[in-house]
Amino acid sequence: MTHPLWPLFDLRIVTPHLELRLPADDELASLCALAREGIHDPSWMPFGYGWTDLPSPAFERGFAQYHWSRRAEWRPEHWSLDLMVSLDGEPIGMQGVYARDFPTLRTVSSGSWLGRTFQGRSLGKEMRGAVLHLAFAGLGADVALTEAFTDNLASIGVSRAVGYEENGTGRLARRGAASDTLRFRLTRERWAALQRPEVRIEGLEACSICSGRRGADDPHQAAGPRRADDPHQAAGPRRVAPTRPRGSLPSCRTCRGGTVTPVRAGRGPTATTALRPRRSARAGPRAATGSIRPRAGRAPSCTRHTVPRVQVLQDRRSRRVARRGRGEV
Repeated sequence: MTHPLWPLFDLRIVTPHLELRLPADDELASLCALAREGIHDPSWMPFGYGWTDLPSPAFERGFAQYHWSRRAEWRPEHWSLDLMVSLDGEPIGMQGVYARDFPTLRTVSSGSWLGRTFQGRSLGKEMRGAVLHLAFAGLGADVALTEAFTDNLASIGVSRAVGYEENGTGRLARRGAASDTLRFRLTRERWAALQRPEVRIEGLEACSICSGRRGADDPHQAAGPRRADDPHQAAGPRRVAPTRPRGSLPSCRTCRGGTVTPVRAGRGPTATTALRPRRSARAGPRAATGSIRPRAGRAPSCTRHTVPRVQVLQDRRSRRVARRGRGEV
């Protein structure tokens, strides 16, 4: 049965020894306790962001907020899938797979951690192979990328064992200092030619929200107009402004040309003033050379015609000084 709120809770990746799935909130508490017991030697840091250095309760709050934010910020083109790894029903770590602009690039990256008591048993290789199977066989990815610090020999060894090839170097900040990294790349063709353990994916249809494949009942359907009752209207893809036909006039009267007048918005020196076109019998380019006068009115639809309020006040003061110098009132 499909989960009524979040279909990805139905996703399961099963290997000969492990099961990977999205954790529920009560399981996040168990995973957080496991991570708190230790993932690495405290004198060394394998992560670019040192989340394991955080003291309690910031550690627990940050752990929960991270995983909640991954759900809240999910987009078909930008997603993070952090799966709980279980051995005989016991949580032992997490394996993540991430993507940006996935429908176009078809590229994923990965990251993981294991509790210290479960390290050194080839489980890291098996869980990495599980998400690679999901990426290539399930989601249709073309490339998988990963990166590790040069002194993270365990992660580098896993990457090489599952078929990644070296793909250059990089640098990341670690505990306030720059550290070198090794980058790895694995293509679909190379992955398909490797010998791999059997992996079974259950609930693959739930992944349509991350693979870019759209169902007929998908409220975030890219084709056609958005539904009026879509509760995620603001969270969907950005709207693209329509292109103005060649030769047509812009909608903003200021852009079309005409005498403009400042309209104040807000108070104090940080206020802005919109330049509103004033009705004029001589519309067109010649009228645009008229002087700017303070006059009440609406701001134009074009947001380009705004200037700081303090600039308008300075211009007024300069004009008054100039008139006095000419003997004008």
